Amino acid sequence: MIRPDVGVVIVNYNRKSSTLRCIESVLASGYAAVKPVVVENSDQSGERLTSADLRGELVEPPRNIGYAAGCNAGVKRLLESDCDCYLLLNNDAIVTPGCIGTLVARLARDPSIGILSPLIVRPDGRIESAGISISRFTGRHRLVAFGAQPGPGVVSSSRSPQAVTGTAMMVTKSCFEKIGGFDESFFCYFEDVDLCARARAGGLGIAVESAAAVVHNKAAVSADEIYYSCRNHIVVLRRYSPMPLIDRPRTALVRCYYWFYLARLGKNRDPRYLEALSEAVADTRCRPPRMGARLRDGGSAA
Repeated sequence: MIRPDVGVVIVNYNRKSSTLRCIESVLASGYAAVKPVVVENSDQSGERLTSADLRGELVEPPRNIGYAAGCNAGVKRLLESDCDCYLLLNNDAIVTPGCIGTLVARLARDPSIGILSPLIVRPDGRIESAGISISRFTGRHRLVAFGAQPGPGVVSSSRSPQAVTGTAMMVTKSCFEKIGGFDESFFCYFEDVDLCARARAGGLGIAVESAAAVVHNKAAVSADEIYYSCRNHIVVLRRYSPMPLIDRPRTALVRCYYWFYLARLGKNRDPRYLEALSEAVADTRCRPPRMGARLRDGGSAA
């Protein structure tokens, strides 16, 4: 049985004002039994939060440890609390009224679920994600219902997603204890897909609750984001869909997906993006692939 207390973990990386808005949305969501924890990863003094800024706890690692390790550190701080579930939030997310209570009620009704996501919607109201699917053959990564309007039937009740996005996911305490939290070697991006894959392998359900929503005010893309997304995308495919005979062509396809994404950015494309993409592919060619931190441009990574 899920008890009412909910731990909320938010990782701040050089976005003090966004993080404060995220916390305020949590406190204004209409669910009183929340215990916010902020993990301070910022490397810019003006963007760092202090305990005086918060109505919650602050965890201050000695350096930027990334989103995956940051979430783990926040959950570790909450382990001795009475929380049976943890809401992990990007700091550019806004929790809508009723969201947290709706997620808790769904977990209480269905104890087979280990990871539950609300709908992730854009500021214009369209859906950004109702889950994630990845083709094991081509590596194509798809956000379910991307661009659709929320409404009945947008989330299939008969089919669970392969994964959900770390923008907002509620993870049960028992799930974290069973599978060990995020793999910190990812640093950021695709650590959510990896967590969901391990949860599914452990017999835990992955689900999306369409009656709950979080608004995602996604920050501008950075070269670091391109690097981590491409590198970790390829690593996840190899880990959960090992196909040595098609590894090279599948890696080439994944790289093409990111090329097309960069091409659509047009004049907003930074020359560093192409460098980051090439570096990501090169690092996955190592055996084992080079993992861990790469921070070059102070952008949206972590």
